[in-house]
This record gives sequence, structure tokens and C-alpha cells, in this order.
Amino acid sequence: MRRIVLGHPFGNENVRQALVALSNAGVLESFVTTICAEHVPFLSSLPGNLREEIERRSFKVPPSDHIKSHPFKEVLRLLTSRVAHTLPAIRAFGPTVDDIWQSLDVHLTVEARRHEKNGLAVYAYEDGALSTFSALPGVRKIYELPIGYWKSMHRLFMEERTLNPDWAVTLAGLSDPPEKLKRKDAELELSDQIIVPSEFVKSTLPEHWAAKANIVQYGCPSPTKIRISATHNKGPLRALFCGSLGQRKGISYLFNAIERMGRHVELTVIGSEVAPCPSLQHALEKTTWHRSLPHARVLELMQSHDVLVFPTLFEGRALVVLEALSQGLPVITTAHSGATDVVISGQSGFLIPIRSTDAIVEALETLYDNRDLLDYMKEQARVIAAATSWESYRANLLSALALT
Repeated sequence: MRRIVLGHPFGNENVRQALVALSNAGVLESFVTTICAEHVPFLSSLPGNLREEIERRSFKVPPSDHIKSHPFKEVLRLLTSRVAHTLPAIRAFGPTVDDIWQSLDVHLTVEARRHEKNGLAVYAYEDGALSTFSALPGVRKIYELPIGYWKSMHRLFMEERTLNPDWAVTLAGLSDPPEKLKRKDAELELSDQIIVPSEFVKSTLPEHWAAKANIVQYGCPSPTKIRISATHNKGPLRALFCGSLGQRKGISYLFNAIERMGRHVELTVIGSEVAPCPSLQHALEKTTWHRSLPHARVLELMQSHDVLVFPTLFEGRALVVLEALSQGLPVITTAHSGATDVVISGQSGFLIPIRSTDAIVEALETLYDNRDLLDYMKEQARVIAAATSWESYRANLLSALALT
């Protein structure tokens, strides 16, 4: 049976679950990453914010001796990004996220070469695979594409820039340099197998790459055991948005809908700005806004709200939607969220077209006017989350990789 070396710089939840699957199956050779909290000496003596960030990079699986960490550049990026809140010019002197990905790719190449003769497979992610895939022609190359194909995204963003010019500055994907886009295509071309988290992502790929793609849907966290409280009062509907504050998430349509709902809806926003945008700042002044919150606090806020509104234009499989359902929070979102199997209109939320303020308003009005339906949806959200577990994801991933 092949052994697998997996590389990812940040360790998102889908990455952690893949590590659990591969480790439990006995096929994980090693995990290459940037920061592993278990490898950081004197962690308790670090400044509070930095310590909390590093503590979030703790890995219970695999064992720490299977983790190859390379923290220098990522720690530098975290430090400069914090200083940049007060001294924006300092950002130019720190590594970018792209720098981190390419550095990780080099470290992954080195680690994979150490095990190349052992019937190895390499599991890499978009933007962090080209060096490894190019250097190891005889190794099986597994590639995860967590969001839709970049050319499909660019076509949509070009339309959006014309439709909403005031928000165009937040369409960060349009500023990617040509060499980065060429790298993405080269990674796809070199891969032997592509793992995608939703039918939406697969549908954005050209046919010759879609032919080697397997859909392995991300799962929901275990549903909260907290009883969902009834909402029969006629107070304002408590709406929540959680995500980066860019137009890729459809936020202008969200703010327009909230404006039309008036005092019938109270909006809480969790997320940081993608770029300075006067229209965004004006809209945020009318909301309760948290730039960043600990994950546990985000889950608490999900439990105390009535609905997550996530009108995204382009996604992969939105983890925030899966988390919301697990907390008993119905979701208003689009098919481009990659969550059409779990957001069922009239049951766990509403699926709406992209770019439709009217559809957001209609869904909010329905929930505002029918609190019995809202209570039903809260319970159904938890039921659906329980049936769409990370355990199922892990089994499906092993099956797709032909490791079971």
C-alpha cells in the first residue's frame, strides 16, 4: 500500500480531517506544514495574540513526530500583519500568503524525495504543488482543489466589476499575477487525481481535468447538543454573516437586503476587510461588526442568531455553512456555496440565485413572518448536519484514493 506525504501551510479543518483519515488508515508517511504548536518551545511566554494564533495550529493527529514544521516565514507573516494594523507600510516587508505557499511547496518536495522509493504518493493543494509535482515524475500526485477553477471565477468577477464598480476593489482574485495563474494550470495538468469538495467545483473545470476529478464533500461538525430555543416573538430577526468582507461573498447584495428589511432584521458581521472600500465601511457602520473572533465565540454567536446569510458568488464548499447547520442555524445561500446537498429550501434554509437582493429579502421576510417555520428549520439544520459528518468525509476520501 502506498504511503502518503501531505503538505499544507495552515491546517484548515478539511486538511485536519484528511490527516485523521490517512493516519487512522496507516498510510500517512508525514505531514509538512509551517507552524505546529507542539514544536514551538516557550509557547506560554509569547505575546498573547501571537500565542493564541500558534495555539490554533495544534495538531492532535498525526503524532508530532510525523509532522515536519517550517515556521520561520509564517511567524514573520503573522507578526508583520499585526504591526500593519497601526503601521500599514510594514506589510511590504513581510512574506505574503503566496510566499508561504511556495515555500511550503519546496519543503514538501524535499520531504517527498526522502521517501520517493517507497511507493510514495504526494497529496498537495492548489498553489502549493508545482515544485513537488515537477520534481517527482514517478510519484502518484493527488491534488486538492478546494475552490472553483480560476478562469471560471475571473469570468464571473469581470461581470461583477461592471455590475458593482464601487465594490470592485474587493474582488481580490482579479489581481493575481499571470505567473500565479500559469502555476495553477500547471499543477492541474501534472496531477494524477484531483479531489474537489462539491459538484460546483467540478463543474467549473475544463472537461479534460474534470475527467480525473473525484467529489469528496466536506462534512459538518458534530451538531450542538444545546436545545434550540423557540423564536415565537415578533422581535427583529437576528441575521449573521461570517466570512471575508469581499464581493466574492456577495456582500453588497446582503447589505442591500438588510437595508430594505429595516428594523425587522439586525445584522451581525464577522470578518476582516479584503481591501479598503468606502461602500463597505459605510455599510458596516449600520451593523454589529467583529473583525475577528475566537472560533468558540463564533459558534456561540451562531447559536444566538436566527439565520446565516451567505450569498456567495464563488466558493468551493463553504465550511461556515456546514458549521452553521451544526449549531442549529438555518442558512440562506447560493448554489455556488457548494452546499446544495445540505441547504434544502424550506427545510434547513433557502437556496437563492447569485446576485439577487430580492431573493435574500424574500427569504428573510418568510422567516420573519413565520417563526414556527424558523423553529422547524433550526431543528432540521441539526438533523442534516448529523447525517453529513466528517466521519463520512474521511471514509469517502479513503474510498476515492483507493485506500480501502
